[in-house]
Amino acid sequence: MSLKPIWHAIVVPPLVEKIQKYDHEQQNDNCRKQFERGEQYQLLRLLVHQPDPLLSSGELKQRKMEINYLNATKQFVRRLLSEFLGTLMLVLTQAGLKIQVSQQRITSESNALGNGLIILFLIYSLGGRSGAHFNPVVTLCFSLRFVFPFVWLPFYILAQFLGSICAAFFLRLLFQTESVLRYGTNSVDPSFVSILNGLQWEIFLTFCLLLVVLQTAHRGEIIGSQAAIAVSAVIIFNVLIGSTTSSASMNPFRTLGPALINSSSDGNRSLWIFIIGPLVGGVLALIVVGLLNGFRTKKRSEFKMAQGGDNDDKKLRINNFNDKSISYI
Repeated sequence: MSLKPIWHAIVVPPLVEKIQKYDHEQQNDNCRKQFERGEQYQLLRLLVHQPDPLLSSGELKQRKMEINYLNATKQFVRRLLSEFLGTLMLVLTQAGLKIQVSQQRITSESNALGNGLIILFLIYSLGGRSGAHFNPVVTLCFSLRFVFPFVWLPFYILAQFLGSICAAFFLRLLFQTESVLRYGTNSVDPSFVSILNGLQWEIFLTFCLLLVVLQTAHRGEIIGSQAAIAVSAVIIFNVLIGSTTSSASMNPFRTLGPALINSSSDGNRSLWIFIIGPLVGGVLALIVVGLLNGFRTKKRSEFKMAQGGDNDDKKLRINNFNDKSISYI
């Protein structure tokens, strides 16, 4: 049994292929309009040495979309690499900031600002490639929203998990004292808040974050790149109000990676809070977004923001004007 069809279904799942077909139809429509207006007619004929008349609108509709699976595989690997690097940098920065706060080298306000700025930088630098999830809850919610392929879910989560683990090892290189390293892992201080209260805070903070993430994705055609500012702002707000209660993790891998490698100040007794809390908060945000916008109402921009992919990678190109096919690159 050949594994090639299975791999093809992974790198270009039906949901992604559907979007590419939509782009393909849009490009055909744009080509038809240009041809009908006569724009660039002579230039195109000279470039491709085509003596025949230009394709009619009917012929344009018959063009088939051919997928270059080699390039699609390269793009898929780049997506995973972006998620790995983004999660690594995010966890390393946030854990490092938390250690600095515990040593009273920076203030809690500086910690909140640093948490917001790192996600802002990462979204702008890597978001175009992978969608800038860096959080398994974000990936899961986009999948349940049906704007992100379920078949990509385990690959994204694995890349994020490995990034979290590597960040914990890098943290050991930077802060070599065992007692100091434990402060880089989120935990709940029972002398300040109860375990239940810490769980409630984690649910609430993650709900706020995912509400902003999902809503800005839904309104992507209006908000565009400013979505990064909104996400950064809500993280700053969440860390300001929640860092002294539940540590404001909002991301299971933000805590899990450092906890597995470096442990925590409470011996990982509250680790489950930072896994269950974000999952519950994310699902609640998903339900609210569905109620606000409709559970079946999806926009093209929402797919694009959830899946990422640079414009050059998403475009469809006519390889040969004599050949009635379009290649996916």
